Order: sequence, then C-alpha cells, then structure tokens
Amino acid sequence: MPGVAEVASIGGFVKQYQVQLDPNKLLAYGIPLSTVIGKVKMSTNEVGGRVLNLSGADYMIRGLG
Repeated sequence: MPGVAEVASIGGFVKQYQVQLDPNKLLAYGIPLSTVIGKVKMSTNEVGGRVLNLSGADYMIRGLG
C-alpha cells in the first residue's frame, strides 16, 4: 500500500482450549462444574501486548498468566 512504512504483526491466532470432562467422575469426586469452569478461567490469564519504543529501541510487552 502506498504510504505504509511497516506492518508489524503481534500475537497470532486466538488460542482455544478444549476441556473434556467426565460427568460421572465429577459426581464421584463431588466437584461441581462451576468449580472446574472457575479454575480454568483463573489459570489462563495471559493478555495481549504491544510494542513500546524507548530511545529508538522497540520492546515487546506482554502479560503472562
């Protein structure tokens, strides 16, 4: 494209995780589905980032969960 100096791709495809549960085992252990959902949400806290430019140097910033 005319006038575009650079295109920087940061990140990638949205990650997707699938958790397959056995309802009989959850029942046997007395673990409600809401507990599993809460634990999965708490364990995946990665966030997107950006590039920070300081004194002519680029630093890629991201948060890791």
